[in-house]
Amino acid sequence: PADSIHDYNTGVPVPGNTGGLAKLGHTFAGWNTAADGSGTDYAAGGTLTIGAADVTLYAKWTVNQYAVNFESNGGSPVESQSISYGRTAAEPAEPTKTGYTFAEWHTDADLTAAFDFAAPIGAADITLYAKWTINSYTVTYDGNGSDGGTVPTESSHDYNTSVTVPGNPGGLTKTGHTFAGWNTAADGNGTQYATSDTFTIGAADVTLYAKWTINSYAVTYEGNGATSGDVPEDSSHAYNTDATAPGNPGGLAKTGHTFAGWNTAADGSGTNYAESDMFTVGAADVTLYAKWTINSYAVKYEGNGATSGDVPEDSSHVYNTDVTVPGNPGGLAKTGHSFEGWSTEANGSGTNYAEADTFTISASNVTLYAKWTINQYTVNFESNGGSPVDGVTVHYGSAAVKPTDPTKTGYAFAGWYTDRDALSQAFDFAVPIGAADVTLYAKWMVNQYTVSFESNGGSPVESQSINYGNTAAEPAEPTKTGYTFAEWYTDADLTAAFDFAAPIGAADITLYAKWTVNQYSVTFESNGGTPTTGQTIDYGTVVTEPVAPTKTGCTFAGWYTDADLTAAYDFASPIGAADLTLYAK
Repeated sequence: PADSIHDYNTGVPVPGNTGGLAKLGHTFAGWNTAADGSGTDYAAGGTLTIGAADVTLYAKWTVNQYAVNFESNGGSPVESQSISYGRTAAEPAEPTKTGYTFAEWHTDADLTAAFDFAAPIGAADITLYAKWTINSYTVTYDGNGSDGGTVPTESSHDYNTSVTVPGNPGGLTKTGHTFAGWNTAADGNGTQYATSDTFTIGAADVTLYAKWTINSYAVTYEGNGATSGDVPEDSSHAYNTDATAPGNPGGLAKTGHTFAGWNTAADGSGTNYAESDMFTVGAADVTLYAKWTINSYAVKYEGNGATSGDVPEDSSHVYNTDVTVPGNPGGLAKTGHSFEGWSTEANGSGTNYAEADTFTISASNVTLYAKWTINQYTVNFESNGGSPVDGVTVHYGSAAVKPTDPTKTGYAFAGWYTDRDALSQAFDFAVPIGAADVTLYAKWMVNQYTVSFESNGGSPVESQSINYGNTAAEPAEPTKTGYTFAEWYTDADLTAAFDFAAPIGAADITLYAKWTVNQYSVTFESNGGTPTTGQTIDYGTVVTEPVAPTKTGCTFAGWYTDADLTAAYDFASPIGAADLTLYAK
């Protein structure tokens, strides 16, 4: 401003910067009584009291602060600086930018003019631009436990460029695993890349780890000749994990064998596993074969009712091998039977074996039963004078069939007896026959026969009971009115006389009396008349009435049985059993 003159001790208004004073890199900040600003400050509009001396007011300048801004061009932010004009900016810590290396700061965005932090700052804000050099990163391949083949060659790639992932050109392998591409983490939990996948490389070296998918292998079960039952279900197990051997849940069976676990070889030469054994599954399917232990079976001998002697010793034989059948070394015997070898059934209905026969033992114990043929014994019959009885052949232990009773004239059969002389031991046909021939003796009881007497109208004669072969006693002669007893006859026709000296036969007999009819004289007393010839008349017949006699002077009036002529005679009536005199009337 223009100088001015002022009276002492008057107030002088302090002007502003009316003349537009300027100083590079500074800002007008009022006036000061000292050039270095150490005096009294007066702001525009203030009042200065003039003292007793001239006053020079010096423009007061405040140095400007200029911003130094940092454009990190995608890097980490860098804090701006406020720098006093003429001073130098402090070089900040280098920013960072993913995938890049910081080069330097430039004053232009085109990065053609590098900034010199040793040069004072100008009188203006400034922006510095970070210059970056792009990084290159290595892609390395790790077999990640591979045990065969080679990894791809590592490669170098600029940050943020695309990388194409290879396959498995070096044929990497890992036991029990399948190659499944590449992964950014060894444990497979990173980013997964398949063949020909691409990825943008970041700001770090990359190691791609072969990704391995653990293989699963089948554990298969083979019955190995089983004849029934079911093998366990196949199972799948990850490589190098433990599998548990099962037992025999499906009831596998093999004729003549016992299940003995599992083996890795069909012939049992591999590794054995019992139920619940653990094994680690390798890098191949596993077939476990049922392991069979061949059984041995007992051959036992049963006397089957033997009553003496000893059976052969029991023996043990491996399944499906031959057994030689013994004879009868222990002298087995059974009452009433003959030893005929051995049979697989007690009743002999099974397979029969003779001494030295062989058989193949099957999958079970065998009991051989002594085979007995029942003996037959002869029962002879001695009829002791009776009709002959044929002998019979009877199996031991069976009852003989009672034959038809024999017959013997004049005797009744009284049974069969085992003793010849006394005939006191009756034979019981319900009792089984013993183990010997037997002779039975007939016992006879003599018959009694009735001798009846038919007196043919004569007096009765009592019957007689006579033992066969004895003689009948001749009875007192019967009587019969008008007849005379002649003798006894065996027939009603009276043609065969009976001999009381002859033994009685084997039947009841009736003897018939033979009578001779008596003849009686009939005399005629004519009582003075002409004589009449007498008659001889058989008893029971009628008298022939004679010609009537004559008597002089009289008439014949009939014949009378009594001299008193009271009972007239009836010539129609048979004559009685006495001589008769008839009297003429």
